[in-house]
Amino acid sequence: MREHQHRDHAGATLGMWLFLFTELILFGGLFLLYAVYLARYPHEFAAAGRELSVVFGAVNTVVLISSSMLAATAVTAIQRG
Repeated sequence: MREHQHRDHAGATLGMWLFLFTELILFGGLFLLYAVYLARYPHEFAAAGRELSVVFGAVNTVVLISSSMLAATAVTAIQRG
């Protein structure tokens, strides 16, 4: 099986930087919004935090980490044939 080689290195590099920049804008905005709301409504945040389920949060975290690991493993297996 012949491996695929990138022919447009400049395009791939620009695409990766563009992706990273958009992620920075998205998550930077989300963290900024979170900080503003936390500063503005601290009592409501504390009350909401007491209603969270630690078990549900832990299970959700395990599922997300496992799915990411399985996706990375699948890509590696495909690349190795």
